Amino acid sequence: MARPPLGQHFLRDNRILARIAEQGEITARDLVVEIGVGRGDLTRHLVEQAGKVVALEIDPVLVDKIGPDLLARENLTLRQGDGLRVSLPALAREWKHPVKLIANLPFQISSPLIQKLAAERESISLAVLLLQKEFALRLTAEPGRKNYGSITVLTSLYFESEICFSIPPSCFTPPPRVDSTLIKLRPRSRPLAEIGDPAVFRNLLGYAFQARRKTILNALRPWRGIDAGEILSRACIDPGRRPDTLSAPEFARISSFVVKNPDLGQVAIRRDKR
Repeated sequence: MARPPLGQHFLRDNRILARIAEQGEITARDLVVEIGVGRGDLTRHLVEQAGKVVALEIDPVLVDKIGPDLLARENLTLRQGDGLRVSLPALAREWKHPVKLIANLPFQISSPLIQKLAAERESISLAVLLLQKEFALRLTAEPGRKNYGSITVLTSLYFESEICFSIPPSCFTPPPRVDSTLIKLRPRSRPLAEIGDPAVFRNLLGYAFQARRKTILNALRPWRGIDAGEILSRACIDPGRRPDTLSAPEFARISSFVVKNPDLGQVAIRRDKR
């Protein structure tokens, strides 16, 4: 039986599960990390194609119910644990190749996982994520759209994204209240732009989108130690624009300018590095 507090909705349709595995572009050379094993339905498709599957499930009750036929697969390692805590760099070093990640994610860990993937992007070659449709559309939104936000900027900076297909609630047990969408994230060979300092960049996005209906100038004014007007002027950003109209490279330009000009942003940089 599903355990709603953990946000689990089990996908049992073999046709759809096969399509998800297909989007992983899996070969016998690949190490696939699966987050959210559930009942092992997708895992069965993955072990047929991958050289190795490391499957993570946070719910010990579900881990204990995985079928013996699946556990007998030599290329499967099943671990009970939090997928947000697994070290993708460590697995990539062990495999001597970037890993592929496939996950059916509860909403509450979607954003933290995207941030984790951005930080550990050099250790993955592809991520295939089943998300709530609303969140998937946020990741791929264009500047100026109402669902464009800080997680959109982070995603576009580091990944090429692709919407694969959507799945209605009726395909899950129990049915969720929203549609789900499969999205594919492929790390860029180089970020769209250099941000200068990750901590400063995070703070910049936090201030900008906390006041997204203000001008970018007014949104950044509460950022202690920042001469917002001077920075925007010298970074060639119109201070009258709203934050949600700025592209990822434009945010990166502001962040880099703050880092390279400590006289205009010294307090903010010092605070972020504590």
